[in-house]
Amino acid sequence: MPPTRRRAALVAALVLAAGWTTTSCGIHLAEAPPAVPTPDAAEIARSGAVEAAERIGAVARAASSSVTDPGLSSVLDQIAAGSATQAETLGGTWTPPPRPTPSSTDPSDPASSSSAPTAATLEDVLVALSEGATTARDGSTTSDPTLGRLLLSVALWRDLAAFELTRAADAAGEGEAVQAVTLSRGGIDDAALQVSTLGSSPELVRGLDGTAFTYEALAARTSDETSRATWVARAAALRRAGDTVAVASGVAGTSNDPRQGFYDVASVLALDETAAVATLEASLAELWVNADAPGALRPTVADAALESYLLALQTGATLAPLDSSAVVLPGLVTPS
Repeated sequence: MPPTRRRAALVAALVLAAGWTTTSCGIHLAEAPPAVPTPDAAEIARSGAVEAAERIGAVARAASSSVTDPGLSSVLDQIAAGSATQAETLGGTWTPPPRPTPSSTDPSDPASSSSAPTAATLEDVLVALSEGATTARDGSTTSDPTLGRLLLSVALWRDLAAFELTRAADAAGEGEAVQAVTLSRGGIDDAALQVSTLGSSPELVRGLDGTAFTYEALAARTSDETSRATWVARAAALRRAGDTVAVASGVAGTSNDPRQGFYDVASVLALDETAAVATLEASLAELWVNADAPGALRPTVADAALESYLLALQTGATLAPLDSSAVVLPGLVTPS
């Protein structure tokens, strides 16, 4: 056999031998481990909200174990349970595909040890809720509208949970323990709405206008001057917002403008004042949450919805348990 052909045969034999040897050892050179996908912006937003939910739940559980007031402990347990539900709804923690790993894990590796706190204060829980609400608000700007509305609702819940925890702390005589944390109050940002373009939002436009009309009717019927002034001011704010949203969604002054000169509000006027305000504001918050808003505007929408919920609560309305199906994702309407 000529030298060139012998070298070729030898190379082929070595390749075959190498293939047989690596296969017999359980190593497959041709089968690389599956690549870990690079998360896109939506996945980063989703996973960030899940991590925040898990952190809130862990801190709430730790704080609950150290309080003695039953009402305060109940709210903390609801926060922990509600956060667990939200983490599950968001899809939970993503687990990457298995990779080749060393036979043992370094016990000093942070990933190998539990990060769940063993003790926490009420202030720790409020800080976790506040930071988690900011994380969800920021994430709601994602280009995925379904995920964006879900994160908007999660942000709202975290703000409401902070409000409820503060109320429970006050009732338990622990108000000083939570005074250092400033809670979000929300509000309608007319300036942000004026420079935005909304999708089709006839329900929101009509809802803002109809709620303003109802507040005007309530103000005309009450003998309480403070309530009258409050409701007249709220009606004026909602009229302005309705005008702005109508322009932003392109229906102002067209045949598609859903606003009316008169609304049938007899069923609301038949309620006591607390129930009337709670009904109006809860309905309006739901319209804000489900509005066809672009991603960049969702934090603004969240603030408007939060203001509605807080107005209802501050009037004297009560909120169902934070871990109940009616509250755990406030305002969110899932298409059937």
